[in-house]
Amino acid sequence: MITHLSGHSLPGIPQNSVPPKKMDEATKQYLWQHRLLLLFLKTQGSCTAFIRPEYLLPFDLYNVYIQMRETALSATISNEQKDNEFAQEHTKPLHLSQEVFETVSKKTWVDVLMQTIKSLVLGRITPKSYEQLGIPDRNKLMPDINTDPTSSNIYGISERILLTWLNYCYSNYREQVWSDREQCKEYFIV
Repeated sequence: MITHLSGHSLPGIPQNSVPPKKMDEATKQYLWQHRLLLLFLKTQGSCTAFIRPEYLLPFDLYNVYIQMRETALSATISNEQKDNEFAQEHTKPLHLSQEVFETVSKKTWVDVLMQTIKSLVLGRITPKSYEQLGIPDRNKLMPDINTDPTSSNIYGISERILLTWLNYCYSNYREQVWSDREQCKEYFIV
């Protein structure tokens, strides 16, 4: 997805790489790839400082990560035996149950997706592209967009275009899907 949206592959991540069979090596590889992904998104303008790469791992690899971090933080192990990658982090990892981890992981993946859309997609949406967006009913006109940047202190022009289009499509499909109901209240996405 990142390759498609950005136009080039992520630097340092080979295409179609096979993960190692050993759990600790797979954990290191996935952490490294997730860190590169977050760094790439940050260079594209995303806000990724709050996203922890270990929450992007599957639960079994997260447990391996916890064990590796605790081993690296252990005072009884010599410096030669410690994994330097994990010894640099000084905070103790959080022990999360599978249920809590899955909730945190889903939220983290949604954050990554939203930041990806923000940095790689929203910049392409312009008032000119708004006219070319697909609409469900060609007989109804699309609402106008106020392109004045000062008309909203919350949403940018591209975000207002996207929200207007989503509201228009939602309104049309709502009428089609719930046409048998007497009153169909008009709701907006935002």
